[in-house]
Amino acid sequence: MSLESRDLTADTRRRQLVWFLRILGGLDLLALLAVVMPFSVMNGMHRMIGLGELPDAPLMGYLARSASMLYAFLGGLVLYMSCDVERYRPLLDVIGRIVLVCGVMLIGIVLVERLPVWWICLEGPTVFGLGGVLLWLLRQSRPEIA
Repeated sequence: MSLESRDLTADTRRRQLVWFLRILGGLDLLALLAVVMPFSVMNGMHRMIGLGELPDAPLMGYLARSASMLYAFLGGLVLYMSCDVERYRPLLDVIGRIVLVCGVMLIGIVLVERLPVWWICLEGPTVFGLGGVLLWLLRQSRPEIA
């Protein structure tokens, strides 16, 4: 492969990386909705996915809202880093590796908490896969070292 076509591929992958980060960050920002969501809506969603009644306890609301706030914070951070991927490349690499570990850990957490099989098959593997895509795009978009 010629240097010119290799640069074109890296440039294309860099654009894909930027869009991947922006989509991921934007989706995570949607978690802000849960921060202000009425408990009755949370409870309805909990029932809708087959998990029964959501415990109406202060700790439950705190954990749901603070976890959502953390997702939104991370989404904003990822959006910010998407504006200068070269500058934040080392941090994005660390984030990608952490996301891989979190994906595996989520599988364990879901198993311990005895959530439905569909949850086991969906959450942990999806998170792991997103970390893998991030790391792959980072490597494919790396500028050639002269």
